[in-house]
Amino acid sequence: MILQGQVQDETVNHPMQTFGWGEFRQSQGDQVIRIGFDDQETLMEGFQLFIRPLCKTQCKIGYLPKGPLPDQYQLELLRKIGRENQCIVVKLELDFPATENLHEFLLAQGCRPARSVFSRNTFQIDLTLSEEELLRRMHPKTRYNIRLAQGKGVKTTIDNSEAALENFLALLEETKNRQNFYAPDPHYYRQFWNILKPSGMVHLIKAFRGDEVYAMAMVFVFKDKVYFPHGASTRRHRELMASNLLMWEVIRFAKQNQCAIFDAWSASNFENHHEQSAPPGRWGADRFLLGFGARLVKLSGSYDLIFNY
Repeated sequence: MILQGQVQDETVNHPMQTFGWGEFRQSQGDQVIRIGFDDQETLMEGFQLFIRPLCKTQCKIGYLPKGPLPDQYQLELLRKIGRENQCIVVKLELDFPATENLHEFLLAQGCRPARSVFSRNTFQIDLTLSEEELLRRMHPKTRYNIRLAQGKGVKTTIDNSEAALENFLALLEETKNRQNFYAPDPHYYRQFWNILKPSGMVHLIKAFRGDEVYAMAMVFVFKDKVYFPHGASTRRHRELMASNLLMWEVIRFAKQNQCAIFDAWSASNFENHHEQSAPPGRWGADRFLLGFGARLVKLSGSYDLIFNY
């Protein structure tokens, strides 16, 4: 079954599997293949696979991010689609906790562990707790910083205007240069915003005082989760602790939208649990989230389904 629009969104469990995300990937040059599974009466689940040609070759790469739990039928279907589209590999980016049973199953099906496109870990916060309990579980310094920002007159609001998007892009450029990490160019984000905004999934939240914006977040609300993939801030008036108040507003906004889980989208490899083990710009984000009582969730990571012709 070929999936479309709202029907697709009802069958998937991650923003990257939504119809709008597929439309965005299509605008970036990907071929998008959408598949649904039913029990002859009811559509049960689905996925979308992104296929991109390798530069200057006839070969292609398939990418299935955050799809349903793999089973034998799904993998056989991916093999069929991969061969029909001249793929040399289909990469599965799993959004399930790492287990030995899943790992052994994928190995038995011919999949091989591979380098993740995203971090294989994430941070999560249980939003079913009351605001009082969430505050209690924070590091005392984090609670102090939230109250300090409030006392200094910092405000927060949801602002999904075009002007807010440009503010966010300016702050993101400053943050990227300061922390030395990669981020796509502004055109990428503008196109993403224009395609995804009508879905109601993507939102901008800002922390400001007067006319000056100090920190912003781009968040995705999908089903019972809020995702926080993009944050940006300025070094100006860091003593106001605007980023702490912004994060608290993201949590409160998510609870108001009946979200049960906050998901940070990624986390560094925390095996060694110190700054030297984290990639550029990542340790500060991890430490920041730990201050809010976030727990580390280790996911299964990526597996490659390799084709030999």
